Amino acid sequence: SKWYQRRVRDTNYFINTNLRALMAEAIDMVLEGLFNSLDADKSGFIDSKELVVLVEKMAPGPSTDMALRVAKDYVQFQDEDCDGKLSVEEFKRLMVEDML
Repeated sequence: SKWYQRRVRDTNYFINTNLRALMAEAIDMVLEGLFNSLDADKSGFIDSKELVVLVEKMAPGPSTDMALRVAKDYVQFQDEDCDGKLSVEEFKRLMVEDML
């Protein structure tokens, strides 16, 4: 019946909407945890020397100097306030837009 079809459609919409929200929240939590683990000095920011750890894990093989250059490029590219470091929001944007 049409009532049943509408009910199934509405239920699917509800499930899909909530699932997307839960996935976004889970990704956000994972990225915040990763940010905190990289923030070695617990300053609330990540600089290129801290980000190099992630770069080396994501692309093993290049020299540390090369990984540091890549990390500096990432920081420079995503650093909206030009302070030479990434806030948690800048880091999340980097991970979602540029690395994932």
